[in-house]
Amino acid sequence: MHWFKKETRQYSALDQDERPEHNLMAATIQNDVSDILPQKVGSRLSFTWLHEYALLVILLCTLIDATAVFTILVAKNNFVKATANKSTDDLEIRSSYSRLDRLWKMKDFPKAKHDRILNNARAIYQISSAAPTKNLPVYTDMRLANVGVAPVYVRRLMVDNITSSMLQFRVMDFGMENCSLAVTVPSKNETTDVIQSSLRDMAVLDIWSLPSITKRLDFRTLTWGNKPKGGILAHALPIAYGGTFETPQFYCTSLSHQTFEITCSLPDCQVEIMGSGSTPSGKPHLSLNCSLITDACRI
Repeated sequence: MHWFKKETRQYSALDQDERPEHNLMAATIQNDVSDILPQKVGSRLSFTWLHEYALLVILLCTLIDATAVFTILVAKNNFVKATANKSTDDLEIRSSYSRLDRLWKMKDFPKAKHDRILNNARAIYQISSAAPTKNLPVYTDMRLANVGVAPVYVRRLMVDNITSSMLQFRVMDFGMENCSLAVTVPSKNETTDVIQSSLRDMAVLDIWSLPSITKRLDFRTLTWGNKPKGGILAHALPIAYGGTFETPQFYCTSLSHQTFEITCSLPDCQVEIMGSGSTPSGKPHLSLNCSLITDACRI
């Protein structure tokens, strides 16, 4: 019987190749690695810096764009609110006679002298109790033109027992703040205007002042049913053929709107006065006289 023994030997490294050509190759590889490694590390660092710089630029541009978009949206929103909530009629009209009131109060300031100024109505519209919801047409007369027919621009004062006329003026002249409402009527044989009532060729116009109207009246939607309330009977003005008839003077602030409703309460009253152009004949007008401020004016 044989016993087997595990034979152990001590490890010993193999003989190294000490030939010169092998040592030279190893040194060359090591040098190549040493040269390439810094280049790769430097390239990586350079790429990282460029990446961070580009990212910073992108973030900055994004922030600027977001701020610009936000500013535009806010401005647009404010503009929409402003235009939606305000009509052009509600905008304040600045006086073109700035600080003239201070000059007029100076005793040594030379005062100008002016005759009265004629101010035509912006428009004259009719309303009727027989059609309380109807907006009556204004320019119904037509004439031939090169392109067809065109409405004739006239101012027509029409008053009877169911129809009244709405007038509105704008006082634009500084210092001319004593006003009177006047109507000029041609002689009977020179006009087709109609003036008749129970007093024959004479009528009495009731002048209703509307001081609550402080801005331009929208005549395009005006009817008997929605006409302004709060009228004050200011004057009763007799009129006839062949003369100018005007109310007593009343104070009218510069840049203010002066609005009136003209009616006739006499039985069988019928007034139809028509005028065109800038002359006072045949239409009502506002006569502007000098005010207390311009006491050197000539009436």
